[in-house]
Amino acid sequence: MTDEVLAAMVEDNPSGLMFDSESIIMVIGVGGAGGNAVNHMQSMGITGVNFVVSNTDKQALENCSVSNKIQMGPGLGAGNDPEKGRELAMESEEQLRSLLETSGAKMLFIAAGMGGGTGTGASPVIARLAHELEILTVAVVTMPLMMEGKTRYDQAVRGVEELNKYVDSLLIIDNEKLRLMYGKMPIKEAFGKADDILGMATKGIAELITVETALVRVDFADVMKVMKGSGRAHMSVVKGAGENRAYTVAEASLSSPLLDDNMIAGAKNILLSFAVSDLDNLMLEDVTEATDYIQKHASYIDEDGNKHSADIIWGASQKSSLADDELELVVVATGFADGNEPKIKSTYSEATLDNPFDDEPVVKKEPQVAEKKPLRQPASEKTEITPSQNRYRIIAAQKQEPSYKRLNMSLVGGYEPQTKTTFRPMPREEETSEQITAGSLF
Repeated sequence: MTDEVLAAMVEDNPSGLMFDSESIIMVIGVGGAGGNAVNHMQSMGITGVNFVVSNTDKQALENCSVSNKIQMGPGLGAGNDPEKGRELAMESEEQLRSLLETSGAKMLFIAAGMGGGTGTGASPVIARLAHELEILTVAVVTMPLMMEGKTRYDQAVRGVEELNKYVDSLLIIDNEKLRLMYGKMPIKEAFGKADDILGMATKGIAELITVETALVRVDFADVMKVMKGSGRAHMSVVKGAGENRAYTVAEASLSSPLLDDNMIAGAKNILLSFAVSDLDNLMLEDVTEATDYIQKHASYIDEDGNKHSADIIWGASQKSSLADDELELVVVATGFADGNEPKIKSTYSEATLDNPFDDEPVVKKEPQVAEKKPLRQPASEKTEITPSQNRYRIIAAQKQEPSYKRLNMSLVGGYEPQTKTTFRPMPREEETSEQITAGSLF
């Protein structure tokens, strides 16, 4: 590559980052969690997408495998302070704007973890810049675990509310659901599940637009119609095989447990994309069965008794990466009847709250201490301990004493021929002192 070509590239791209000029989709990971998610997505081999990571922590950026990096501020981090994260992002606003302008992106995915400093504070700044440049923007964010405390959760809620002002669509992944579902998994693998949601969503949208072999093509205009200014979104990518594969993928597509709301009732716009390894294996019944199932769950009846159904755009394409009998379904549902405000829920308790920490105040209980009992004091005088008597001790004592003594007898003499002697009881005090002589036993 000549110096002239390099100079021309730098002039056309003042951000200094290298992009695939044919790609119209960009994914930017903001903060630590966002950077991890983008690293994971790049390892999935997603094509047709430009990846960027942005952070206030220089060391975290250096540990990212993604080549396109933007450091906001001096590189010392935001110290879990969203306001600090916002200020550092605004200091780098010109660099961020240049990134979006020169990349040629028409669709931007923002990946961030809510509750900390950089992701919470900087991602709304990036979303605002994309909104000003009229770039279709989808944010996929994670909510913190309940164990991380009220302060972090409150920061996350405020960050989502600020982000929602500028993005076209918003997907929320609840890490508390992650704990309940994958609590027995190694922590790296469990958090990888959340990264999978973002990766599959981005991959699904990118392949909708970039797929080469399509029977019914879904283009960027279709994606724009469904997602532009739509607010809360439901997105899923599922695969199924076998005789009932259409029903299997349709049912699974509405049961993404890591998203903020698993149901699509009230969605006004739905985008469906079917894919198989060979278009000759896609049956009309597959398409109609899955579409009917999703339409049934999206339709609703309002307070006046009027039934509303969703506008569905669908497409079908061929992917060599799928197995022979496999059916893949991408679902994007937006425009919900309950409004565009994000539904921030928690599975920490049975109650569904905008903020789970707004429950009745918890009364602080004093720690319970066991009742103190006085210690036994030693005896002031010498105490003789006499073992208790039982039949074994009595027998043992008797063996130590001759039986004639135990029976209070004495041996008397005066042997006579052909006679035997025996012991006779000793006279008691009340008896006479008359001499007792030996007598015959016969």
